[in-house]
Amino acid sequence: MAERTPVQKTLRSSARFGLWGSFAVTTGLFLLLSPWVQRALNLGIDTEWSTFDFAAERSVQHLQALLRIDTTEQTGSELQAANYLADVVREAGIEPTVEALIEDRANFWAIIEGQSSEALVLHSHLDTDPIRQPDRWEFGPFSGEIEGPWIYGRGAFDMKSVASAQLEAFLRVREKIETTGEIPERSLILLATSSEETGSHLGAQWIVRMYPELVDRTWALLTEGGVVEATDRETIKYWGTAFAQKHFAEVWVCTRTRQRLEDLYEDLSTRGHLIDDLSLTEPAREFLRSYAPSREETSFARILSDPDSALENIEDFLFLPAYMQALFRDEIHAFPIEKDPGTQGFRMRLMVHLRPGQDLNRAMKRLLPEWMTHGLGMTVEGPFGAAASSPLDHPAYEGIQELLRERFETEATGPFFLTLYANDSRFFRGAGVPSYGFSPFLALATDAATINGPDERIALPAFVGGVDLYVELVDALLKR
Repeated sequence: MAERTPVQKTLRSSARFGLWGSFAVTTGLFLLLSPWVQRALNLGIDTEWSTFDFAAERSVQHLQALLRIDTTEQTGSELQAANYLADVVREAGIEPTVEALIEDRANFWAIIEGQSSEALVLHSHLDTDPIRQPDRWEFGPFSGEIEGPWIYGRGAFDMKSVASAQLEAFLRVREKIETTGEIPERSLILLATSSEETGSHLGAQWIVRMYPELVDRTWALLTEGGVVEATDRETIKYWGTAFAQKHFAEVWVCTRTRQRLEDLYEDLSTRGHLIDDLSLTEPAREFLRSYAPSREETSFARILSDPDSALENIEDFLFLPAYMQALFRDEIHAFPIEKDPGTQGFRMRLMVHLRPGQDLNRAMKRLLPEWMTHGLGMTVEGPFGAAASSPLDHPAYEGIQELLRERFETEATGPFFLTLYANDSRFFRGAGVPSYGFSPFLALATDAATINGPDERIALPAFVGGVDLYVELVDALLKR
């Protein structure tokens, strides 16, 4: 592996933020310190970051620029963000493609051709979740404000930080070619797609359907979906690379009266998730084999080490947190009731979460029986995406594990199974593409908790350290 860069050396300790920050500062200190120092100490953050000029970092500047572009479906423009990326790579000497679609939706890609046409794809999505509580933002949701060690804005976590790390990695490959004249063994594609937050109909699904030439040459794809857990700033608990997820069906129920949908919502809430058809798929078992040893709570570790006990003993199953219970069962989740734009009535979105290999019709009869929906209009789309997982013996996955274990001197790395939410990996896997969710950022749990909420943020030491890790990873994978 390459020697650490100066930025990595400077930020090594301050970038190693644990996901579980300590809260150990007294009230007296709060009264004496400025607000951002108070926050830093309150979260147990090393203050070495204060000597580093993050705003001068190119990757931070790109992140800030992207955060300042509103890419929400309601008021924003994905096209503006795609054009920004296009301007950056064009300035680096690469001609990009920007596909402008309806209502300012857009897709973007740029290619660095290697010795082989087989390509590593760095994928992100341009859109973000909406701004639901604008009055609760201390900084504007599109301000890109830097205060203390944090940068604020919608998409700081989901997923403009990853997009900025991918952009920097892409630019570094281009600069290395210009400096050394060496063409990488594998090609590199930077891909940013539309509408992930609303089903990816004009994004990943569109790319898979309309541009098979891009899909066919993909060796592996890196996107969002990985997890990083740490017990403190120096100790990694588990660094998970997402290789599998449930597949999903979208159900819309509609009626002329809001009360009928409120009744259905109440019925689903009262009934809760069913526990009469539990099972565990092989991808889930593969995940638990790696994940169980990282759990510190004795009973939790015991159950996950022997997951069949949760199938045989309902008390063991109910002991598990929701994201673990979801591995064992199909689920249905209701979204808020809204006005139906096509009628004078109302509608509600339901998402059916299916374990790999489960039949949608069978699941629907159990999760949404006819007595619940009598008299309602209903449409079902899906299931979307692949039920299969990405292989754990693929060189891209192996390369991620090797880098993490060497760089952070830990064995606490492995696969991760997404249970409670979906991302675009399911569409690429459905097209036969090995797809992996990887997050490079050792970021605080308190930062991760702001995803899609007021004052979404990421700590800049974690971000800049993560960018360097991503650059190193891409360089290594282009050689595998």
